[in-house]
Amino acid sequence: LSSLLAAMTPTPSPTLAAVTPMPSANLATPALTPTVAQLAAAYLEAATSVNRANDAAIATWQKSPRTLMDATRLAQACAAAELAFLRAVQKIPWSGDSGNLARRVLTHDNQRYVSCRSAMVSRTWVDFNVDWSQADTANTAGSVAANELRIALGLPPVPQDGR
Repeated sequence: LSSLLAAMTPTPSPTLAAVTPMPSANLATPALTPTVAQLAAAYLEAATSVNRANDAAIATWQKSPRTLMDATRLAQACAAAELAFLRAVQKIPWSGDSGNLARRVLTHDNQRYVSCRSAMVSRTWVDFNVDWSQADTANTAGSVAANELRIALGLPPVPQDGR
């Protein structure tokens, strides 16, 4: 009986095996969507980092003679902190409404980064003040958007100049 079954079982054709597509790595189990708590933890890490860096830059500024060179160093430190924040938030796999809120935060933080970067290369106090004022405006708007995101993630809101 077993020899009869073996004879009746077709053997795969080499040409058929050659055209059978191999399973793609892209068809593997999709990545799990992060939980709100995981999104909150990732965001909190990025926000804490940028807030600490900005606080340190402001503390250094306050101890300085406050020359234009010191002001441009302040802007340089703040621009570096903003860029690190932007990159960190872009790496978070946002989902749902949190994704829309995160894009709003990124829009304002990008504007702050650009203004800080412009202030960083200022050659006059007038130019610095114009650029720094634009950075402050973007920072206020960014803080508002960040608080909306924080509340949606179950985090407490922060003061006006925080993320």
